[in-house]
Amino acid sequence: MTHNKGTKLVLHARIPIFENLTLNVRTTGNDATGGLDRPFRQPQAAIDWAMANLDFQNVRSLTIDIGSGTYSRMEIVNSAQGLHDIIITGNNPTINTVYIFTDNEVIFNNVTLNATGSNHALHVTKGYVSIEGSLRITGNTTGFGIHLYTLAFLQSIGNASLNITGTFNIMMRVVYGCVTRLTNSTLTFSGTATSSTIETIYNGIVHLSGNTFAGTVTGRRFSCLLRGVLITGGVSGSIPGSIAGTTDASSFTT
Repeated sequence: MTHNKGTKLVLHARIPIFENLTLNVRTTGNDATGGLDRPFRQPQAAIDWAMANLDFQNVRSLTIDIGSGTYSRMEIVNSAQGLHDIIITGNNPTINTVYIFTDNEVIFNNVTLNATGSNHALHVTKGYVSIEGSLRITGNTTGFGIHLYTLAFLQSIGNASLNITGTFNIMMRVVYGCVTRLTNSTLTFSGTATSSTIETIYNGIVHLSGNTFAGTVTGRRFSCLLRGVLITGGVSGSIPGSIAGTTDASSFTT
């Protein structure tokens, strides 16, 4: 990037990165001084710094390694060319909501996302999101635990674990042609779902195969509305909920 200040030309050169890279985030870090060899205080600062200062040269992964503790909201809204995926991992940190709109794959491993008020714990409007290892969703909110909206895909990798616990309007909502595909994983839903544990609506698709269900939910197991699709291989009754699921005439459940 160049800036022309009168007759003086100021250059801002990005740092070329040729291999997988890890940036550290710790409660003892400093966002003003964080960098390649110094920890940041917030995950957001690490992502922003990487997008502004690094030039990825066909690199597989940028890992944001987060220490134990609680951290502020994180938004991944830029895309880095030359980078395949962004891994959010650590020592079971809690991040107060994550919003994703990016062309890079985002992978969660051993992280907790929390929501309060009317927020969604994980809100994806554009992105390819994977659960590798474990992802925990907690909250006390009138929003959703997971909300996939417009251009989003969520999948599990290997024997993953997804745990959604707390009070939500809907624990997992998939809308407008978005797809969730969770296979051979442990899916735990516990708490209260004001509307339902899972909702598919407006061509949203949820495909659950070979999973182990756990937990107890007060609320409807699922709602499939307005061309929503829920594929479970005949075990939709195993989705936690105190009320039977519903499927309208335009939708499909198996």
